[in-house]
Amino acid sequence: MNKPGRAPGGAPLQQIAQLIAAGRLDAAGQQLQLILRKTPLNSDALRLLGDVLLLRGQHEAAFDTYQRSLSLRVSFDALLGMAGAAEKLRRFDVAEQGYRSLIRMNPKAGEPYYRLAAVLSQQVDKAEEVIGLLTKSISLDWRVKASYMMIGHVAHKSLKNIDMAYNAFQKALEIDPDYIDALLELAGLYMAYNRIEEAGKLLRKAIELDPTRSDLYQTFSLSLLSLGKHEECHQLLQQAVALSPDQPGVYSAYLFSTNYSDTILTPQQWFDEHLKFNAVVDALAKPLPPFANVPDPQRKLRIGFVSADLRGHSVAYFFQPLLQQLDRQQFEVYCYYNNRRSDDTTEAMQRLADGWRNVATMTDEEMALQIRADAIDLLVDLGVHTGDNRLPVFAWRPAPVQFTWLGYAATSGMRSIDYILSDRYYTPDAAAACYCAEKPALLQGYRVFRASAEMNVPVETLPALRNGYLTFGSFNNFIKISTDVLSLWVELLQQVPDARLVMIVQARESIEYVQDFFAQRGIAPQRVQVHWKLRFDKFLALHNEVDIALDTWPFGGLTTTLHGMWMGVPILTLAGERMLSRSGLSLLAPLGLDRDFVAYSRAEYVQKAQQWSRQIPQLAELRAGLRQRLQQSILMDEPGFARDFESRMRACWSEWCAKQK
Repeated sequence: MNKPGRAPGGAPLQQIAQLIAAGRLDAAGQQLQLILRKTPLNSDALRLLGDVLLLRGQHEAAFDTYQRSLSLRVSFDALLGMAGAAEKLRRFDVAEQGYRSLIRMNPKAGEPYYRLAAVLSQQVDKAEEVIGLLTKSISLDWRVKASYMMIGHVAHKSLKNIDMAYNAFQKALEIDPDYIDALLELAGLYMAYNRIEEAGKLLRKAIELDPTRSDLYQTFSLSLLSLGKHEECHQLLQQAVALSPDQPGVYSAYLFSTNYSDTILTPQQWFDEHLKFNAVVDALAKPLPPFANVPDPQRKLRIGFVSADLRGHSVAYFFQPLLQQLDRQQFEVYCYYNNRRSDDTTEAMQRLADGWRNVATMTDEEMALQIRADAIDLLVDLGVHTGDNRLPVFAWRPAPVQFTWLGYAATSGMRSIDYILSDRYYTPDAAAACYCAEKPALLQGYRVFRASAEMNVPVETLPALRNGYLTFGSFNNFIKISTDVLSLWVELLQQVPDARLVMIVQARESIEYVQDFFAQRGIAPQRVQVHWKLRFDKFLALHNEVDIALDTWPFGGLTTTLHGMWMGVPILTLAGERMLSRSGLSLLAPLGLDRDFVAYSRAEYVQKAQQWSRQIPQLAELRAGLRQRLQQSILMDEPGFARDFESRMRACWSEWCAKQK
C-alpha cells in the first residue's frame, strides 16, 4: 500500500483523505486524532489513520489500526490496508489470506489480484497461479506494465519459459518504450543466453534515460565482463559504487569483478578495496544478544552452510560429497539456501541436511535471527562475493565461529568472518595470509572432487602423437581471460611456432574478438580454433584434441581444471601472490606435478610450454596415467577430506571455547 483508500463519507473525512493524497500526513493525523477522541469507534477514521501510519512506515501500528477498523465494520479499503501492512511486515501468510478475501469480496477489483501475485511470486511452486492472477490484473486494467514485468520475471526465473518472459517484457515496452525496469530485465534475459550485444544496446539506452541508477551500471558491467572487457567493466562498477556506496550488493559485485585482472589494481590495492566492504556491512548490522552456545570443546556441534548455489552448480559439485560424508554423530548440518530455484541436486542435498532453511526472501536481520534460533555453532559461507551471496548476514555475528570457503579462493574482506579455509599451497605463509582479512585455517586439501556418471568416458591417446605438434587448450569461462592473458598466449604460440590453441567462449561476439586478437599479432588463423559454449559431453570430448591446458590468472580454474585432468590433460598454471591465482598449484602439487607445470613468472610459463613441446613421449605417458593418479590422490578421497574438515572445525571451535574461559 502506498496510497490511501477511497474517501469515506462525511465532509471532514473527505477533506482528511485529500490531505493524505497530498502527502500532508501530519495535518491529516492531527485531525484524525481529534475525531477519534470524540468518536473512538469511527471505523472510517481508523482506516484513514491506518493509511497515515502505513505511509509513514509505521507498519505495526498501521496493522493494529486497520484491525481495529475491521473489528467495527468490514470494509474493502480497511482489509486492503491491513493486507498491505502485513506484507510490509513480511507476514506473508496473513497478507495472502487478506488478498484472497478481497478477491472474493470484489472480483472486479484489479489491485488484490496484483498484490496477491506479488506475495505468491516468492514461491516457485506458485508460479502458474501467479501468472493467472497477473493476467486477471491486466484484464482489469490494473498496473498493466508492472503486471507484464512480473509475468516476465516469474516465467524466466521459476518456469524457465524464455518465450513467455521475452513476450511479457516486450509487452511492457510496447506500453512504455522508456520503461527502464523492462529494459533492464530484457537485457538480463539476453545476457543469460549470451546475446551480449543486444543486451548492451538496451542497457546503454537505460543509462541514457536514468544515469543515476547503480543497478544499470552493475548489469552493463557484467555484459562487458563476459566479453573480456575488464577495464571498462571496472570503470562502470566504480560508477555504480559511487552512486550506491552503502549497498553491499553493488560493492560486492564490484569486488568480484576485480578478481579478473592483475593490471587494474595491485594486490595491495585489491585487498584494501575488500577491507572497505567490511565498513559497509558493519554499518548495517545490529548487535545481537550474547551467545547461548555452550563452550564445550567435545560436544556435538551444529554447523550451518550458507549458499545460493546448492543446485546444479560447481559449488554443489564439491559440497555434496562433504555433506554426505560428515559424521552425524559429531555434527548436525543445517543449510541456508539463498535461491528460489530448485533442481534434483537441491532436493538431494535437502534430504541429506538435518535442517534446511530457504532464506531467499529473508532480510539480513531475519536470517541472522533464524541462525541464532537454530543455535548454529559454526557458520560457513560458500559464496564469497559471487552473486546472491549473504555476506552481510555474517556482520551480524549470528554464530560464534564463522568461516568462508569454496565459492572461490579469496578473502571476503570481513573482520566478522574468523577463518578462511585454505591449504598450504593457497596460503604458504600464514603470517602474510595472501591478502586475507580472515585467519587461514589449513586443510590438507582445499576441496574434494567427485566425477559424475556422465564423465565415465575413456581417456584417448595424446593428440600430439598423431598431429606432430602440441595443442594447448583454454576451457575456462571467458570472463577470466583478459587482454594480458591473451598477450601471454600470443607469446607462447610465437615461442612454440608449430603449436595450436583451442578455446571455448560463452558469447558469439567473443569468437571474432579472439580471432582478430591473435591475427593482429601475427598468429595464423589456422593455429587458433574457437568454439562457442558446448554441451557437457562435447566439452569433455574436446579434451581429446588437447595436449596441455592453459590456466587463466589471476583467477585460476578449479572445476574446469579437474575435468581436464580427469580426461588426461594436465594444466600449465601461473601462480601469483593472491590465493585466487594459486588454484592450479593447489591441484597439481598433490599429484606431484607442480615442478613441471607450475610457473611463477611469465617467462617461466613460456619456458615450460617450450620444454613440453620437446617431451612428447613423456607427456603421452603422463596422460595415460593421470586419471588413475587423480583417483588415488587426496583430491578424490571423500572420507579423508571429511575427517580433515571435521578436525579443522573442531580445532577452531576449541579455540573459541578457550577464549570464553
